[in-house]
Amino acid sequence: FTLKTKSMKLEHDEFWDVIEGCKTFESFCKKTIPDFNKNKNIPEAVQRKLGVVQKLMTYSYYEYDFLDVAMLQTFYILELALSLKYKSLPNYKKDLKNLTLYLDWALRKNYILKSQKEQIIYLRNNLFHPKDESIFGMIAINVIKVNVELISNLF
Repeated sequence: FTLKTKSMKLEHDEFWDVIEGCKTFESFCKKTIPDFNKNKNIPEAVQRKLGVVQKLMTYSYYEYDFLDVAMLQTFYILELALSLKYKSLPNYKKDLKNLTLYLDWALRKNYILKSQKEQIIYLRNNLFHPKDESIFGMIAINVIKVNVELISNLF
């Protein structure tokens, strides 16, 4: 492992040179980073963590692999958001034991579709329990957008 630069001057990741509309930092942000502040009802704990995802996405202009880290975080945040939503209900008794149970609950309450539940479980398990090194890269942007939208729709 070596740093790209020994100074604090950041240099954009050359990967973005081949993506139309991402030549400058400003155009990159406009094209790739979703609006994380659409829903003001999202709990503060979730908003703070989404802010970290937004920063990771922003810094992916300088380090492309940060997109995968940002995507991974959205699954963690989605589980947190599901837990907080579940706990906010009047008939709340005790926490559910895992993400699958929260997703089953969200499916029953029509917060997600069956296909979304299956995709979330598949992607999350492959990210948390990798069999080899895989880089999602640009696919991560779409997954992040979908997860942020799911989180927003909970509140």
